[in-house]
Amino acid sequence: MAGPLPLVFEASIAAQMILFASVQAAGVGRGGTLRPVLALATGSLGLAAAINLLAALGALGGLRDLNLLLEIGCVAASFVYVTRAHEGAPAPSVRDLWHAALPVGVFLSWTSGLVGNVDQLTLLVLSAYLAACAVALARHWPRYRPQPVLVFALLLTASVAALVVLRMGMMSDVALGLSLRESGAYLALLLVMAGLSSAVLVLELRHPNMLAGVFVPAKAASALSAAALDEIDVRFQRLMREGRPHLDPELSLEALAGQLNLKPRELSQFASGRYGVTVPALVNQWRLDEAARMLADPANNLPVTTIMYDAGFGSKSSFQREFHKRFGMSPSAYRGVKNGAGK
Repeated sequence: MAGPLPLVFEASIAAQMILFASVQAAGVGRGGTLRPVLALATGSLGLAAAINLLAALGALGGLRDLNLLLEIGCVAASFVYVTRAHEGAPAPSVRDLWHAALPVGVFLSWTSGLVGNVDQLTLLVLSAYLAACAVALARHWPRYRPQPVLVFALLLTASVAALVVLRMGMMSDVALGLSLRESGAYLALLLVMAGLSSAVLVLELRHPNMLAGVFVPAKAASALSAAALDEIDVRFQRLMREGRPHLDPELSLEALAGQLNLKPRELSQFASGRYGVTVPALVNQWRLDEAARMLADPANNLPVTTIMYDAGFGSKSSFQREFHKRFGMSPSAYRGVKNGAGK
């Protein structure tokens, strides 16, 4: 019987990941092409943690063999998310199903006796996926938008790394005759994974319906006619002036498209075809104008951070970076220049 702390951490990981996967699988109030991928990645990790917990408690120990299938399934789904969550990436297709066939193939090869050392094969597969996730992140880093999507892709990649370390520890456990489960290293690894799963759940609660958003290939940007762009622009300008949806930091592509009676794909095509930017970048332009207006008002004594939130920004670093890019100075400097010029 293991100590209490590993059991607590495994219970936490299992509960949080299964809850997240259930929300994505149910799809209530949620959309996006990556929702099933999220459900598979997080659900597999949650079930694996639950099986470890039950086995440690002496119940259903025979199910532990399924962890091989669940681990590779989780990592494969995480890879699909990381490579599909950036701007311009194609949506998951039938061709991605071979990633689902890989864990099944490894599992059947092991249970049928075709593979002698399944631990080495599993470690090789997990390490290959980890390297591929890292390459995808490095290659497409600026194209993960909005920021919570990038954070989530990083969390998934970190979870893959944790699984690789766990698998290496299990192999050392067998080779050296040590008890990994009772070691401090295993406890530390579980603590890291519990922290990652908590961060995933917090992201879901703070940014619902954003993590599995719709991502439109750039080549579709010119599909709308000039007349259609003009008509949408009139509606868009009116909505932004009167409805001011940009002031909502949780505003999603789908929500904005719904207010314009457009499909998310059409809204992305409009932003690219008329303004040459993405929808988040276009919305941020309105937020920056709102922040600049408030900063230039000498009667407005609110702190810059408060103005940032009031203008619709949810990230201080993003606000500072985008403001400097747009106006050539920091928000504080802009306030000083504008208020000084008005005296």
